[in-house]
Amino acid sequence: TSACTDMTGMFSGCNALSSLDVSSFDTSNVTTMASLFQNCESLTEIDLKNFNTSSVTSMTLMFSGCSGLTELDLQSFDTSKVKGVALMFSYCTSLTTIKVSDKWSTASVDMSNTFAAALLRGGVFTGCTNLKGGAGTVYDVNNVELRNDVTYAHIDGGASNPGYLTAANAAPEKPTVVIKTAFGGKTVQFNCSDPDAEIYYQTSSSNITLESDHVPAGTTVFFDKPMSGSAACIYFKAYKDGKWSKVGKWGLLNVEIAKPIITQSGKASENKFKIYTQTKNSYIVYTLDGSVPSIEEGTQILKVTNGRLVWGTSEVVQVPKGRTIKAIAIRNGLVTSQVLEYTNK
Repeated sequence: TSACTDMTGMFSGCNALSSLDVSSFDTSNVTTMASLFQNCESLTEIDLKNFNTSSVTSMTLMFSGCSGLTELDLQSFDTSKVKGVALMFSYCTSLTTIKVSDKWSTASVDMSNTFAAALLRGGVFTGCTNLKGGAGTVYDVNNVELRNDVTYAHIDGGASNPGYLTAANAAPEKPTVVIKTAFGGKTVQFNCSDPDAEIYYQTSSSNITLESDHVPAGTTVFFDKPMSGSAACIYFKAYKDGKWSKVGKWGLLNVEIAKPIITQSGKASENKFKIYTQTKNSYIVYTLDGSVPSIEEGTQILKVTNGRLVWGTSEVVQVPKGRTIKAIAIRNGLVTSQVLEYTNK
């Protein structure tokens, strides 16, 4: 085969072929291997350890439809001249391992490399449902081995695109937030497509640094402080392996309920007082033993931890002479009011 330059479709459609040893092939002058083994559905073994691909420009559909292959040893492959790579491993549904060497030009920092850029485009690993990504320092993606000496790329196991190649040292995607109202403020869950990323956030500006507050992806944070002006929203970024995502922003506008009001109700000798709030759909929690009333923070279910709850915006309360009433106003999604303190003298 030393004079051969084109192997397009050479074994394509040999769907009964179970094993193939092409280690003696001289492929030094071959420029295209498109569809070389396409739809060899029963093939479970290919010996490619001596394949010379230094002149090859097209590997389009090369292994597409080889649904019986569980492992590919491509350590001899030199892909420095490859331009066509569309659907190269598509529908290799049993494939769990790909072994390559430093001749494999994957998604390196230099994206001018044609093969690297092509691998990052969709379709190359379509249907490779057993090539799923995972956390790791170099390559820890089930049994996939892609250059275990240098962090170049890994198989991304996102639910929507299992098996796609992405740069391992690329910045994480911009995180998203899930906002839930809670009694006393708002709960914010920071989510990121990379579960190993840290989410950095602040409410003062978008200038987020490593000194900013941060939590692991998927963490819920409770915000219970009044915010206004430039601090009336959350800014957040994902960080991993020295790389920052784009900044995200969500308008928070935590509004504080006005402090409850207390007025005399009836004759002074009756020691009756009306406590109320002017905020619609709010409640009052009060105590008569001198302690500060409180609720469980960061929950959508109202749980009073200290004090008596008024189911409405007002109530008449008897405060004996010399006793002190303390009250707060609360509403789901708003910041708890300051404490009303009144002593019946």
